[in-house]
Amino acid sequence: MLFRSRVDTVAADLIATKWDLLTPTVLELTDSNAAFSGIDLAARDGSGVFRVTPLGDGDHFELEALGLGIRDFYGLLQRDTTSVGGSFAANLLLGGTREMPRITGTVQVADATLLDFRGPLARAVIRYRDRILDADMVLWRTGQPVLRVDAQLPVDLSLARLPDRRVDGPLKVRVVADSVDLGVFDAFSRSVDQLRGLLVADVEIRGTWEEPSLAGELAIADGRGRVEGLGVEFHDILGRAHLAGDSIVIDTLRIGGEGGVMDVAGWVRLEQLTRPIVNLDIQAQNILVIDAPDFLTLFASGQLSLVGPFTQPVLTGTGTANRGVLYFADLVNKRVLDLEDPENADLVDLSYIRERRLGSRFQNRFIDSLRIIDLDLRVQDDFYLRSTEANILLEGDLRVNKVRREYRMSGDLRMLRGRYQLRIGNLVNRNFDVIQGSIRYFGTPDLDAQLDIVAEHRVTPVDRSEQIPIVATISGTMRAPRLTLTNRDGPPISQSDLVSYLMFGKPAFDLSGGQNQTSEEGALAWGLAALSSALSSEVERTLISDIGLPIDYLQIRPGATPIAGSSVTATRISAGWRLTRQLFITLSAGFCPNDQLLNYKALGASLEWRFGGQWRSSVSLEPVEACELATQSSGLYPTRYQIGVDLLWEKEY
Repeated sequence: MLFRSRVDTVAADLIATKWDLLTPTVLELTDSNAAFSGIDLAARDGSGVFRVTPLGDGDHFELEALGLGIRDFYGLLQRDTTSVGGSFAANLLLGGTREMPRITGTVQVADATLLDFRGPLARAVIRYRDRILDADMVLWRTGQPVLRVDAQLPVDLSLARLPDRRVDGPLKVRVVADSVDLGVFDAFSRSVDQLRGLLVADVEIRGTWEEPSLAGELAIADGRGRVEGLGVEFHDILGRAHLAGDSIVIDTLRIGGEGGVMDVAGWVRLEQLTRPIVNLDIQAQNILVIDAPDFLTLFASGQLSLVGPFTQPVLTGTGTANRGVLYFADLVNKRVLDLEDPENADLVDLSYIRERRLGSRFQNRFIDSLRIIDLDLRVQDDFYLRSTEANILLEGDLRVNKVRREYRMSGDLRMLRGRYQLRIGNLVNRNFDVIQGSIRYFGTPDLDAQLDIVAEHRVTPVDRSEQIPIVATISGTMRAPRLTLTNRDGPPISQSDLVSYLMFGKPAFDLSGGQNQTSEEGALAWGLAALSSALSSEVERTLISDIGLPIDYLQIRPGATPIAGSSVTATRISAGWRLTRQLFITLSAGFCPNDQLLNYKALGASLEWRFGGQWRSSVSLEPVEACELATQSSGLYPTRYQIGVDLLWEKEY
């Protein structure tokens, strides 16, 4: 019986490369023999070849491969080719049977990528016989050998489909690195970059797949690197570990960062050679954890525990947010009534909050699989909620949980002090001083929180009558906030009149009345005041958020424009610093329209002290801010000061 098959043309259009058969392939089968002429494939662009040539009587074959794309190989296996790359080359002598093959030769893998893994150039001499793979592998970087691995592994490389290719039998692996630059490991991860330092290692693994036995030690000196996704650079990494039994024991590991350090102790146990179990104690001292522009900057301390399988570790413990800033594009997006639209019934519409997300650059398989169970986080000292419209000092306690990619937070954050900016239209900005407030999380998976913010702005009416303290109350939730305006003192004022006072310095019913000259001058005064308020608010945001001026609080309060010969209040600049957890100092200075330099008589200061949790006292020394008309030159007038002493008690329900 004779069976003969001839293939003249083969065209393979793979994901990255197109291949063609160069010469016909012939297969002949008889009752006693089989003959195969070989395969000769080449890439159309000349980047690779794949050639199988029979040797001698056909019991052995030579396989030559060059420029085979790993992505193409994954595609042939119908595997996910996302984030897969690199090339494969081999020169092998193949023999044996389908069940018991024999392989000898060399293999090379270059520029391999798989998810977060990026491999350096790897070359290996391999020998496979009787289900034992002997491999001598060397990793290369810039033409120099940096790491050597000698291995004897019991594996089944038969051509049959198997659920597990590991087989029983002894294994032996030895890894030697002598003062290797840690930069070689840049290639293994996209998450960590700019690795530097020295690695010394002499590690041996014996035993079996199920019960490995470890020996040796490794050390890292002068290490540093950058976690690009978090925007954090670590330095002065110093560590030493030894291997004993089935565990890698960390004797010491200290990681320095901006402002602090992190110490790690514990062990990694190889329950199986391919299934590590971690048990680590982490102690951080005021270390920069994340520095993501427009999202979050956080310096933290704490004692944490990371335990469990590496594929699903559990993080628990307690931590403190020593200082930082939580940035929002806008705390709430406000749309105030269009006064030209008579159909509008609501004065203020608060519709939604813009959500800020970390994005894909902060995600990796380890973080996605990490579970967080009852991690208690205390927010204190210098932690701010900051946006284009708010700069608010926070403190409080949160409990954080995470399962898969779902975070849940519960607890309260209290607002100690700060500034809130109410925008009316595209031009009018009014700064409100935050009196009190809170953000309350309920442990829901949407991370929504209840808002309760009370802030005050004092309006000086156009007629120079007594100031009107207007209070903005923001309630509801971060996804559906509500804004209410009230006046603190005196008889109630309607919402429309309060908005009119904020915009024009007079109630709504006076907008169409009055003398022509006064109305024109009032319109000019309002326009100048609105423009100066908008500019001062933008200056505040730029100095603190963009430039990073080392102050905790900044307010620029423009003076009112004189009308019909009346005096004008000074433009006032206030800056504050938190001295301790209980003490906060604010310094202020005034400018008059006819001053070219700061007038020392306009200086003021206040000192606030919080004690007992709910008590707050303050002492302030402020000038009476009346300026002469611009035609005079004596500066601030009159030179009088006012002293204020306040004692407040706050209780939340």
